Amino acid sequence: MPDDKKPGLKRAGLTVHFVRPQESGCRSGKLIEDSFQETMRVPPVGIQEFGHFSYGDAAGGPRLPHTFEAVRRYDPLGTVDTWHLAAECPFVK
Repeated sequence: MPDDKKPGLKRAGLTVHFVRPQESGCRSGKLIEDSFQETMRVPPVGIQEFGHFSYGDAAGGPRLPHTFEAVRRYDPLGTVDTWHLAAECPFVK
């Protein structure tokens, strides 16, 4: 497979965090495939990065016997219903 990936996009296997609605922190997960870009015509308008990832139990919560999958927009600021890299987590103090 040729490496024609746009610079800055994330590769499959990276550890990510997902901020679910109505939760004050984030859940750990992994990118299932490389991230991709889409042009959005609704806010936030413009080219946005998305990722397909799996995630599991909440940090410090009970261990769940399964994982979930989602495709969501990337946001390093950790806004609700987005994902970010573990290394840039705004919730880690």
